[in-house]
Amino acid sequence: MGFKILFLTTLLILAWITGPSFYRARTGCIQCHPTFHQKNLSKFLIKQCRYEKSGKCVKCHRGNPLSNRKNIAHSNLIPGRFALFTIPENPIVKIGYELIREMGCRRCHQINHKGNVLASNLDLSYKTTCPEILFHAIQNPSVFMPKFYFSQKNIKILVNTILAFGANNDFQLKNAFETVHFEIKNHKTDKTNIFNIHCGSCHRILTKEYGPLGKGDIGPNISGLFSNIQIEVKGKSSKGKVWNCNKLKLWLNNPRNIRPATEMQPVKLNNMEFTGILNILDKDHCMQ
Repeated sequence: MGFKILFLTTLLILAWITGPSFYRARTGCIQCHPTFHQKNLSKFLIKQCRYEKSGKCVKCHRGNPLSNRKNIAHSNLIPGRFALFTIPENPIVKIGYELIREMGCRRCHQINHKGNVLASNLDLSYKTTCPEILFHAIQNPSVFMPKFYFSQKNIKILVNTILAFGANNDFQLKNAFETVHFEIKNHKTDKTNIFNIHCGSCHRILTKEYGPLGKGDIGPNISGLFSNIQIEVKGKSSKGKVWNCNKLKLWLNNPRNIRPATEMQPVKLNNMEFTGILNILDKDHCMQ
């Protein structure tokens, strides 16, 4: 009798120890989605998904497979369309990286350890932000983020790319910080800030010291103008096209001498006003 009790106890202990790694997905994910892969995945994805053998849906989709309660099981979940970056042969991250370079996203955001921190550090998004929220933020940008008019397909690609960089890097959230901007109507500041007076009617900018400035959308958003992160058009070199103090001064004096078709009018500034603009644009990155 004692031997039977010992034997059964041993079996229960082994089942408890090996259970989570053996039926982790089957007690949660597969129980509610037993034929999901057959109905919703292409042959390519079926071949790549290894959860039937390994029982690890969470490896790509996160969530909590130990619970049958939907809100808990789907906590921090990465839906299928945003988990494509986990498939080794999928080119989606490479395509997304080119979009990031072409759009100059790093002029405001840090992505894969590169870029400015004028806005959210997107390297933290994998651990801190729901993919659906990222999608919505790109589709409906905040007041000081440019409207890029991305297609839904390209937004999906960008979200996958952002998550891929975050997942492949070990970031310490304890010492991380987020940059947050608030739109505060301060009529006194609007009338005295040199950028708002001379540039703000057409341009917007995020700055380290003054926060968001400007209210116009006629001209481009010039955040991070003097940084080494430049907008790169596919097939065209950006070499020699980095903005600096001298180029900006020539441009403001007469934009049409540099670009004949531009609609921008000359902006006449004295030395003190020009220095004030440089301070706002971040003169530390202004190369002569």
